[in-house]
This record gives sequence, structure tokens and C-alpha cells, in this order.
Amino acid sequence: PIGNAGDITLRALDLLRNADAIACEDTRTTRRLMSIHGVGTKLIPYHEHNAAEMRPQILGRIAEGQAIALISDAGTPLISDPGYKLARAARDQGLAVTCLPGASAPLVGLLLSGLPSDRFLFAGFPPPKSAARRTFLLELAPIAATLILFEAPHRLPECLGDLAAVLGDREAAVTRELTKLFEE
Repeated sequence: PIGNAGDITLRALDLLRNADAIACEDTRTTRRLMSIHGVGTKLIPYHEHNAAEMRPQILGRIAEGQAIALISDAGTPLISDPGYKLARAARDQGLAVTCLPGASAPLVGLLLSGLPSDRFLFAGFPPPKSAARRTFLLELAPIAATLILFEAPHRLPECLGDLAAVLGDREAAVTRELTKLFEE
């Protein structure tokens, strides 16, 4: 799991160097990061646009005994990306899966927000349209926990308005790029 060049453990570097291949969102970004750390392992693309096609190929390689590492461009894989489907399919086939946690934007945001961290729910991306988003938020309203959502920058003002309208006077924090180079 890799965020930026500084967000990687020695254990993760060892795993990446010894893997038969690294499945990643963007081979260009990953190649740059691997180059910084002297990792020459073959890269294979695995992202939301090719996951259905690539998943059986990756699972086949694992079933043959190969070690395939999965990383994301920023933050821990499997959180709000197609990695969870790969992990689920591997487990369904009785294949071994392990995790070397790295930077995680939802958790980093929670910890830096000052909001209660004893109970929280990561709800992913709300729908882009206001009416559907408000319905989505109504389902979350009764949850007595800190809510963690992802939102695109260009939709943030409208989303914040819907959050205030549906959830009322509730503390909030906005964070950005937490597992990347320019965090705010």
C-alpha cells in the first residue's frame, strides 16, 4: 500500500520486490514510485475500468502459486476501489490474502478532524444528484457515529448544503489529498 514516496514500510517494499507482479491502478504512477525505491517487479493494470477482465487473470496467477501484490495510487487498496472484489473472489476460491496496511484517507481524515473516533462509518461517495444524495443522507441521519464520506471537489459546495439540510447542526470537517503529496 502506497500513498506517496514516503508512505511505505520496509515490509511492504520487501513484499513488492519479491512479488511475481504488482497489480495497480495506474502503471505510470506506480512505476515512478517503484523506481524511487528500486523495485523492478512487473506491473499489471487493475482498476475500475478493467477489473472484470483482469480479476480472473490475476486469480489464475495466484492459483498457479504466484504472489501478486495489489497497490493503489494513493492510500490503502480495497477502500472505495475494485480491490475488495479481488480479495473477495480470492477468498471464495480458497486463495490466501494478506494485508500490509498503509496510508488510509478515511482514517487519517477522521484522526485529524478532531471528531469523535470511537464510533464511525465510512459511507463512500454519496450520489452526485441532490435528490438521490438527500435520500442517501436520510439513511445515514439516525446513525450515532462520525460519518465519513468522499466527494469530488466540484460537487463539495452542493454536497455540504445537502448535508446541512438533512443532518442539521452537526460538526463536520473537510479534508483533501490526505494520502497524496498536497494534503489539506
